[in-house]
Amino acid sequence: MAKVYEYRHKQTGMEFVLIPGGSFWMGSALDERDRSRDEGPQRRVFLKPFLMGKYPVTRSVWKRVMRTQSWHWRGDEEDYPATHVSWEDAMKFCRKTNLSLPSEAQWEYAARGGTCTRFYWGEDSAAKKIEKYAWCRLNNFERGHTIGPESVGKKLPNAFGLYDMSGNVWEWCLDWYHESYDKSLPRDGTAHFKRCFRCTEYRVCRGGSWFNQERNCRSANRFRRRPEAKEDTLGFRVVWPLG
Repeated sequence: MAKVYEYRHKQTGMEFVLIPGGSFWMGSALDERDRSRDEGPQRRVFLKPFLMGKYPVTRSVWKRVMRTQSWHWRGDEEDYPATHVSWEDAMKFCRKTNLSLPSEAQWEYAARGGTCTRFYWGEDSAAKKIEKYAWCRLNNFERGHTIGPESVGKKLPNAFGLYDMSGNVWEWCLDWYHESYDKSLPRDGTAHFKRCFRCTEYRVCRGGSWFNQERNCRSANRFRRRPEAKEDTLGFRVVWPLG
């Protein structure tokens, strides 16, 4: 792993990782196993450097900033992801902290960590491999483990030093959900899909969760939910704009 540069956000106490600028092919190749139609066509996207949360926003951070509790059970685990947070709630958090949800392109670029494989650790989703990197259905409640999200930072990070980008909880993105990456996809990855006549009524979520199959933890996999949705599989991660 390359040297990771980390920063602490004073107001929230959260750790952020510097994501270097660059370009990547967003989406999945036509021959990628378990590919969905909404993961293409692949587009070359260019990004400027940005800072991204090392972990999903945790319950302790949420309570410190929002003075509320959105989850309904297992409420004493401070290092668990904050769940039952709608896109609208996440945006309120961002306004209070001068942070932002990542664009969908920023999220995928950061998750891949320079890779172009199905997962940021490679092509393999076998139990022994995914166990090292992600919480998902395979190693959560199907094994009689805890039913629900897990503490952040317990699995191995990706090459950028980010934890839980695959599995644990779905993470909200800034974008409205489009059914394909057509010409409307912003080439500048800091931009995002705004609402237009091509949009649905949904916002984008990424990364898979403790409840989902391994295929949903792929770097290109996409999910959608209404912006008011609140579920125990839904959380969020934030970016800290540079400049």
